[in-house]
Amino acid sequence: MSKNDAREEQAGTTTYRGRPLQEYADTLQTKKTMTVKMMGFKEGFTEFENVKVIRISGKNNLVIMCDYMPILGEVNGLLEFVTTDNFYHYENMRGYYTNANNVFAFLEDEETI
Repeated sequence: MSKNDAREEQAGTTTYRGRPLQEYADTLQTKKTMTVKMMGFKEGFTEFENVKVIRISGKNNLVIMCDYMPILGEVNGLLEFVTTDNFYHYENMRGYYTNANNVFAFLEDEETI
């Protein structure tokens, strides 16, 4: 689950509202960004700065942007996010997340291993 394990893809493979996710993130008028903190059993703690958009797909689909309302939930499927520099794509993720004050924290479930 570390930065090296995440598959950094070229923008254009994943779409949101019919446009590549990276392209959509670039059109956002805000200069604010988010932080993603991921805790896994194998890789430990990983932090990503300057995140513009987070996308969760699976049983429920959700797109989280800056200043999104505080939420918590479960991930069972795809987790993607776009930073100012890269696009990160994690498949078959299981765990729990919370999002508050532009900090997205993800705790990987041990069943993911």
